[in-house]
Amino acid sequence: ALSRPSTPVVAVLAVLVLGLFSGLPFATVVSAGQARQPQRPGAAVGFMNTGAFGLVVAATPAVGWAADHGRTSLTVVVLAVLWLVPLAALPRAHRAQSSPAPVR
Repeated sequence: ALSRPSTPVVAVLAVLVLGLFSGLPFATVVSAGQARQPQRPGAAVGFMNTGAFGLVVAATPAVGWAADHGRTSLTVVVLAVLWLVPLAALPRAHRAQSSPAPVR
């Protein structure tokens, strides 16, 4: 709806839905960060927010430049791959934490 010509109502609804669904996982991410550092939950959340803010500040101009120069499809693919990178590391990190100690 945002990449094709449409009415302002459709565009506003699309932005609202995208904003809602992109913000929903935030509570889970914050909880996971606090669980990893239970003795310093505020520092964990601050570290995560600093990383996210840095990514927004660095990526926004790069994505805008790419879109202005006709590389919108490539930019979307690169962003999708970057979003999948943490998923590649997640199973290993989760298995390392949740594996029971060997019984002797």
